[in-house]
Amino acid sequence: MKKRQNIFIHPDRIEHLDETNARLEQGRKPAVATGYKSICCVRNSRRHRDILLRRDFVREKCPSGVFIIFKVVDRREVMLQPVPVEFINRTSICHIARRPFPWLRGYAYRAELDRTPEPAMVLLHSGVDPLLPEYTFELEEYRVQDAAFGELTAYKLIPFKMG
Repeated sequence: MKKRQNIFIHPDRIEHLDETNARLEQGRKPAVATGYKSICCVRNSRRHRDILLRRDFVREKCPSGVFIIFKVVDRREVMLQPVPVEFINRTSICHIARRPFPWLRGYAYRAELDRTPEPAMVLLHSGVDPLLPEYTFELEEYRVQDAAFGELTAYKLIPFKMG
C-alpha cells in the first residue's frame, strides 16, 4: 500500500510538508521566556468578536499596530506575535484600534477577530471552552525562532485558572 503524501499546493509550486517540517525542526531553537507579562481578553459573542489589549502592551510591544495569532504546531498553545504591516502579503493580520473613552476602561485597545483565527478557535486551541462569551488570558513574552525572519518576540496566551 502506498504511503499518503502530505503536500500543500501553492500557486507556483508544490510543497512537501513533511520535509519542510523536518527542516524547520532541525534549525529550531526552544522558546525562551523573558519575564514580561500582561493580560488580554478574548470576546466571542454575537456583539463582540475581538481581543482587548492593555494600553502599555500596545504602546511598548506593538509599535506597528498589527499582529498575528497562531497555533503552535503539535502543542495546545496559541501565541500572539506583533509583526510589520508588510505581513498582510503573507497572512491575515489583525489591526489594533483605540477604544472610545480609554481612560474609563481596563483595556484601551481592541482588534477585531473576524478572520483567521476566530475567537472560538483561539479558545479551543488554548484548552478553554469555545462557547464562552469572554475569557481573560495572561500574555507571557517569549523569544522565538521564525523560519523567515529569525529570532522574534511572541506572546503565549495562557488561560487564567479559575477558582
